[in-house]
Amino acid sequence: VTTPAFIIGSGANRAAMIMVAMSANGAANITASLGGVSGTVIAGTDSGTSATIRTLIFQVINPPSGSQTATVSWLNSMNVDVGVITVSGADQTTPCTSGTFAASNSTPAPTTSVTIASNSGDLTASVGLTGGTWVAPFTSQTLKWGIDSSAAGGDIGPGTGATTHTWTDQFYFQTHAVSGANFKAAAF
Repeated sequence: VTTPAFIIGSGANRAAMIMVAMSANGAANITASLGGVSGTVIAGTDSGTSATIRTLIFQVINPPSGSQTATVSWLNSMNVDVGVITVSGADQTTPCTSGTFAASNSTPAPTTSVTIASNSGDLTASVGLTGGTWVAPFTSQTLKWGIDSSAAGGDIGPGTGATTHTWTDQFYFQTHAVSGANFKAAAF
């Protein structure tokens, strides 16, 4: 799948998260790129087979500025939603840290949360996918993309340090997958 073209700014020390939400957990050979620059999975973000749906996040170091597209490919048939969040001012060695996820086939509450370790000046972000329907305001943080088909979206935190991202479903006992990570600020 390839996203529509969007503009990446020309600020220094760029980085991106390519957020992937999959309707099944059996994909193989998943790859992602942005503007022709290959991404790598952020450690700790891949929910794998923890639920029947799956979320994961790729990091891209220094994607090119200007009009770009992101591409995600995989083996095995399923529906996939892709969102991209780009920043400037990110560390260029390890721009994305503190990967985490929460996933379940039967959530005991209508909400699923991840707490992402972060420092003031960094920026946390998460992707949420439900087998049900996310309901407004969808997330406890700032929604940046989605909500697509009432089921998938991405958000960012306030940039003030460790942040809990909570996604809210319409009902209890739904299938959820939420992955999150932190954009680490460059040292100046």
